[in-house]
Amino acid sequence: MPEKLKPLPSGIDLGDLPTLERLGVKDAPTNRRTAFPFSGGETSGLERVKRYFWDSNNVAKYKETRNGLLGEEYSTKLSPWLAHGCLSPRYIFAEIKKYESARIANQNGQTGVPFVDANMRELKETGWMSNRGRQNVASFLIKDLGLDWRLDHDVCSNYGNWNYSAGIGNDPRENRKFNMVKQGLDYDPKGEFIRTWVPELAEIRGAMVHTPWKMSLHDLGKAGVSLGEYYPNPVVVAPEWSRQDHRVTSRTTKHKNAWTNQGREPKQRGMDFYFKSNNKS
Repeated sequence: MPEKLKPLPSGIDLGDLPTLERLGVKDAPTNRRTAFPFSGGETSGLERVKRYFWDSNNVAKYKETRNGLLGEEYSTKLSPWLAHGCLSPRYIFAEIKKYESARIANQNGQTGVPFVDANMRELKETGWMSNRGRQNVASFLIKDLGLDWRLDHDVCSNYGNWNYSAGIGNDPRENRKFNMVKQGLDYDPKGEFIRTWVPELAEIRGAMVHTPWKMSLHDLGKAGVSLGEYYPNPVVVAPEWSRQDHRVTSRTTKHKNAWTNQGREPKQRGMDFYFKSNNKS
């Protein structure tokens, strides 16, 4: 099947698209009781995909809700757009795979980013995550995965912190973003926290445990790690992470006496965030 059709021959006058009025089609009345209060067209179809997959997270509950009868959200409602070619099966399939690889992987600590995975697994297994972990995984969810944070159920307790992580609210900075590799090296310089919660990487020595995707196949093999099988490849690699390569590959890190090991916070902690505007790491 070709990826796209060949263009029309030159010299053909395409004319104007006829309006519904010219075609003698009248607007159909909308019954307020309908479970499908949507309009046709690609734009409306794309909006529906965004809402059902990403804004409401209802796709995760499809199996439990698909037999509903009333309301908009018990099923995808995508069939009319698919039937008329407004949305393609390829696009829907790609969105499903994107959803699975991003949201589900994040929830289960299977993103392929060890510092994120360690924190998410601790939360899943114990119901607890440190303050440093919460700030990092929130930034990762919003800034690196581009997912909607407005799914947190405890509005009173959590919305203020989510606003801060998203760079909106009382302290609006859209470019506020945590660097996952830098944060891991700052607060888990020896990788002990990662090895505790991501045992698949337990045999990787030194700071390389923070970036296993940068290791050679030989070194991964020595550690008993097969990326993509034993431990996932990263779902995303942010460009600013590479600015920490010199710390990862060195035998010791700048923050080897970080507070996680000494019981106190280091005096020279460095920038927590990566700002696109001033190029900090």
